[in-house]
Amino acid sequence: MIHMAGKFVESVTPSSKFGGETAKAYLFKKKIGIPYQNTISYLLAHKYISLFPFLILSFLFLIMASIQFHLPSVVYISFIVMVLFFVLLFSLIYWRREKLDYESQDPNQLGILNKLLNKIKEALEFIRKSASGVEEILSRSQKNKLFTISFLIWIIYPIKIYLVATALGFEVGLILPVIATYSAYLVSMLPISPGGLGTFEGTMASIFMLADISFTQGMAIALLARSVTFWFPLFLSALFTVYLVRIEDLSIFSTDYFKEV
Repeated sequence: MIHMAGKFVESVTPSSKFGGETAKAYLFKKKIGIPYQNTISYLLAHKYISLFPFLILSFLFLIMASIQFHLPSVVYISFIVMVLFFVLLFSLIYWRREKLDYESQDPNQLGILNKLLNKIKEALEFIRKSASGVEEILSRSQKNKLFTISFLIWIIYPIKIYLVATALGFEVGLILPVIATYSAYLVSMLPISPGGLGTFEGTMASIFMLADISFTQGMAIALLARSVTFWFPLFLSALFTVYLVRIEDLSIFSTDYFKEV
């Protein structure tokens, strides 16, 4: 239920797919009692496993696309933003400093600026420790298995778009749906609109125009595909979220329950 509640928050906020993770961390802490630092380590590991294969596939197909097509500039900008995010994540994971050198003076004796700087340093230390925990969660064999699963899932996504386009009677081949899918997901991850609404559809429709398909027809392909991947999951996650917030007795989610199991 917590996972579905996070998916709901992710779908209704322009959070670049990270607003949902914040909601999950809060709910795990409130409902189960898992410390924020542990939960954030788990969630960062999940994002690392799920998005890194997507970044690799996007890189390969963007190179292919740049040779044959002229893609919108926003696609390349989105890819650069994703790369910078992973550079930051890797830096945090492998940054082995034990502690940032922030002052430990009595906050009441510090000026406003020093208080602010100390809070920032403490926040950075918290993020660093959470990110460094990612490396300790999974073994190499576990990461390899999960990466394989993630690659397979991302490979299936363009096939779905191809089937939708074919069902609507368009002859698009297989390469263009692949480029359209990864380009649309790249742009939708920018924190511009809730759940990438509009940016995903607009990008995909623009890419399909390269195959002499009108923008309106390309939008039809995108909307039909999103009815399965966005709107139905949004409806389902909303039901889980309403159910979760209305439950007062969540003893089954307690730490003691899991220990007994």
